[in-house]
Amino acid sequence: MSPKMAKTLVDVCNELPFVNWDRYIDLGSTVLIFGWIDRKQDNYKDFVSVEVNSRGQVQYTTSSAEYSEEIAEIYAAYGRLPRGSHESCQRVEDNELLKGIRHFIKIRDRQQS
Repeated sequence: MSPKMAKTLVDVCNELPFVNWDRYIDLGSTVLIFGWIDRKQDNYKDFVSVEVNSRGQVQYTTSSAEYSEEIAEIYAAYGRLPRGSHESCQRVEDNELLKGIRHFIKIRDRQQS
């Protein structure tokens, strides 16, 4: 990882102070880093995965319904992501077309959203 990429990665991570960063993969022109968001209501954690390119632009995924839009807004404010590009994460168990997937986390007694 170049010093410039390292500086960009530090900035990108510090822009999300509610994430505890854990691991990364250096892919050359991009770095994929992931971390965890504590959930106060049930003591579980949500994941965050951010891919950072050499221009400082990002693509991200998170399982956090609470922080998903906020992450998009933060990165858009820094010019790392186009405004209005937020996409919600969806549960595998809620998609009839994916019923062939054998192993998934099922939430019992839950209304579909």
